[in-house]
Amino acid sequence: MSLRFYFSILRSLGAVFSGRKLTKIGTLAVLIEFLRSKNILDFLRKPRTVEEIKGYIGGVKREDLLTELLTVLARDELLVRKGEKYVTNEKKINEILEQYRKTRLLEEGSRGLRFGFSSRLSDAAVEILRGKNHKFTDAVIAITFFSQTRSEAYNFGRKLLLDLGGGKKFFQNKTILNLACGFGAEPAFLYTYLDGKCTLILAEFFENILEQCRQHEFEFKGEKIRLEDLPNVDFRLFDPEFKEPFDISDESVDIVFSFQLLHWTKHVPEIAKESYRILKDGGVFLSATPLKKDVNELHPTDILIKLIGGYKMWSEDELHKIFYDAGFRDISIKYSNFIVARKWIA
Repeated sequence: MSLRFYFSILRSLGAVFSGRKLTKIGTLAVLIEFLRSKNILDFLRKPRTVEEIKGYIGGVKREDLLTELLTVLARDELLVRKGEKYVTNEKKINEILEQYRKTRLLEEGSRGLRFGFSSRLSDAAVEILRGKNHKFTDAVIAITFFSQTRSEAYNFGRKLLLDLGGGKKFFQNKTILNLACGFGAEPAFLYTYLDGKCTLILAEFFENILEQCRQHEFEFKGEKIRLEDLPNVDFRLFDPEFKEPFDISDESVDIVFSFQLLHWTKHVPEIAKESYRILKDGGVFLSATPLKKDVNELHPTDILIKLIGGYKMWSEDELHKIFYDAGFRDISIKYSNFIVARKWIA
């Protein structure tokens, strides 16, 4: 899919919106699903104070996160603030959901999250508000993202990221580190998209996910194959706390491809430094993650990330500085989601 097609999607809401605007609409739709699934919107049909909302949810220890959630929803008019109380704004909620439905790819991309929040993911979010730590490896979160990462929207994003990095022909016959390869849908996409003309190093931080990736079966040129049976695919397990460097030699990789990872971890500086170390001269780091313009901006996606056990929504300036400090000089950030950083040795 071309960049022209990307902009046709942005126009499908009736105006040319930025990637940030689309991300915001999708996130608000998911947050609405969360509030509905736990009957919080119904509870807020009458004006309620923060203390009353805390009492309704029960056992809230992350009052900071709850306050941020209410503040964002009031600012974006899904709730109306009346003094110290909040009340549901049904008109605005319906307006957001209508905008969301008009953008097919946006709906496709967040369908897994909306479904998750209509079922067990909402329970996990409430547990996080109550002080529990959830991780990507927790079953309820992992299952949701297993369906999410196989979506048409995710594959569209991967194609767009590859286009921004140089295009299909540039990536063929290269060594690619797929960092946080997940359950196998992403490396299967990369292998198929590049017609098998690549060497893939599939790296994960959690052994159970890497094992499922090994077993992932997909169709290639009319045959069913498993990733672990491919001769040009290797698997690596990395330390999630980054106490150990990546098990990869210096300047041995052409591309580091990391899709939807950076908002899950505080270790982005280590990722940038290790990526710079292992990339060849002229190599490129490619990543997609939701980004905000200002580090102090209170963004609904930031709240959503924290509610599902992630770390935070980074700002564009934060990531630019992190990759610059790691040694990269050719750094570009596109559409509030995509990072392309090239390594040039002077």
